[in-house]
Amino acid sequence: MPDGSVRSADAVAQEDSVLVSLPREGFTEFLQRHPETAPRMLHLLSQRMRSMQLRVYHSAFLNVRGRLAWALLQLGEQEAPGPEGGVFCPRLTQAEIAHLLIGATRESVNRWLRWFEHAGAIRRSGGRVALVNVERLRREVY
Repeated sequence: MPDGSVRSADAVAQEDSVLVSLPREGFTEFLQRHPETAPRMLHLLSQRMRSMQLRVYHSAFLNVRGRLAWALLQLGEQEAPGPEGGVFCPRLTQAEIAHLLIGATRESVNRWLRWFEHAGAIRRSGGRVALVNVERLRREVY
C-alpha cells in the first residue's frame, strides 16, 4: 500500500483471469516519471470513495426494495436504450445482484424484481432487466 499499511480487502476472480502486480516502488517511480497521471487517479479515487459512501448510506437507510432500485438505476445509467424501449442493465445473475451489489439474498432479489415488474418499472427478457419506468425506481430511493 502507498502508505505502508496492509490491504484492507481481497478479491476473488469469478472466471479464469490473468493478473498483474505492480510493486509499490514501481508505482511510485511511474508517478514520478508521469506526474500528469496523478490528477486523473485522484479523480477516479474520489469517484470510488463517493460510490462507496453511497453504498454504505443505502445499506444503512434503505430496505432491500430501495437498494435493488438503486442498484438497477446504477447498472442502467451508462447503457443505451434497447430497440424495444427501456434501458437494459448488464447481464447479472440474481445471486450476483444480491451478494455483490445490495447485500441481500437471491430470493429477496427475485421477489422484488417480480414486484418491480408488476409495478411497471422494469421488464425482464432473456435473463436481462430493462428499466422502463426510471421515475418509479427513483421514488424507491429518494
